[in-house]
This record gives sequence, C-alpha cells and structure tokens, in this order.
Amino acid sequence: MKDYKLTKIVEYGFTTYFATFEDAEGHEQTVEVDRHTYLIIKQSQTHEESYEKKQRRHGVCSFDETIGTYELSYMDNYTTEFYEEFERALASMSEVQRRRFEMKVFKEMTIEQIAEAEGTNINAVWKSLQLAKEKLEFLKNFF
Repeated sequence: MKDYKLTKIVEYGFTTYFATFEDAEGHEQTVEVDRHTYLIIKQSQTHEESYEKKQRRHGVCSFDETIGTYELSYMDNYTTEFYEEFERALASMSEVQRRRFEMKVFKEMTIEQIAEAEGTNINAVWKSLQLAKEKLEFLKNFF
C-alpha cells in the first residue's frame, strides 16, 4: 500500500515533480523531487502494485521477504558502474553540450525552447545534442 502520492506538473515547457506524504505528526507534506527520483519511485510503485496483485492471487509471501541479497548486490554493482560511466560521459562533454543535454533531458525542454533560452539557432542546439549523444553511446551496453 502506498503511503505517498507522486505528481508531475508541466508549466511553460518545464516539468516539475513532487512527492506528497504524511509526516510523523499526521500533516501532509509535499516536496519537490528530481526526475530521476520520481522515475525510481514511480517504477517502484508499479512493481509493488503488480506484486500485490500476484500475492492476492497466489498467496505468496510479502515483497520484502522475496528480495534476495544476490539481486540487490547485482543491482548495486550495475548501478554503480552505470553512474560511473555516465559521470565520465558528462565530464567528456563541453560545457555547452552538457548544459543543453541537461536542459533537454532533465528539464524536458524542446530544441526550440533551448535555442530560444540561449539566444541561438535550432541547428546549433541540435548539433550540440548530437555530439553529446555520441558521448553517451556506452548506454547501449546497459540495456
């Protein structure tokens, strides 16, 4: 059962993510979370809901009891390796490429919005994003 609610708000081309929950005193609290955290929580919700359906259908043990240490250690290694590679790729980008990549991916801006925000043309933004994309080719190895 969820003890929090996720909200995604899009305004003026920017997406903001929020998690709402009840604190220890029973007051509802809302905090802004980054896109990555939002997606992890959202995926967790989906997985938990699916598992609860299976549990009701088959009468199996709780979700916490089914998580094996092997699975967790594998995911920890996978995640660590992924983030190390991702950090290296970001570091290899020029400042302009990294800034535009972050605007495109994390702020979910369109190429046109980025060009307008930076006072440049669409082709310059597109080329920067293509160069950034080339530096992220390592991602193919993780999926």
